[in-house]
Amino acid sequence: SDGVPITDPLTGKSTLTQFFLGVLPFSSYTFGEFVLDQKLSTFIGVQERMFAFFGGVMPYVVVDNLKSGVHRADLYDPDVNPTYCDFANHMGFAVLPARPSKARDKGAAESNIGVVQRGFFQEVRNRTFYSLSELNGAFRVYLEQLNHAVMKDYGVSRAERFEEEKKALSP
Repeated sequence: SDGVPITDPLTGKSTLTQFFLGVLPFSSYTFGEFVLDQKLSTFIGVQERMFAFFGGVMPYVVVDNLKSGVHRADLYDPDVNPTYCDFANHMGFAVLPARPSKARDKGAAESNIGVVQRGFFQEVRNRTFYSLSELNGAFRVYLEQLNHAVMKDYGVSRAERFEEEKKALSP
């Protein structure tokens, strides 16, 4: 999704960032990072950092129909970017493109985008960030709080549920 703007301290020019979110489905354990673009190299790099954050690779990844991951979205026969497919084969996961206009295919991510937008985006709405690293540093603090906060529906935190889900990750 669109992210939070960063401001160049010399010119005052504001640049809107892009927000990448990765969520594990059982625990809702969340990873996120702000980036400047949606290019293939950025997309793959942020996924590598996501796998490092989770401490492993899940058997499959449901991706939104971002051009870096999916060249042509189709209900029955999507065309996955060949370089991204090679990355997936190297890392050991299957790419499952979400069906166009089917938000339920990526329900965990959609709900957690809302959580982050209502939480972090609102928390920093009056702050000015001057670099991507400053923005991501503030987000990491929020993410730590989010993953360790007790979820109302379950009575435990995402981090506690993640301990069980971690067993399903491959190294």
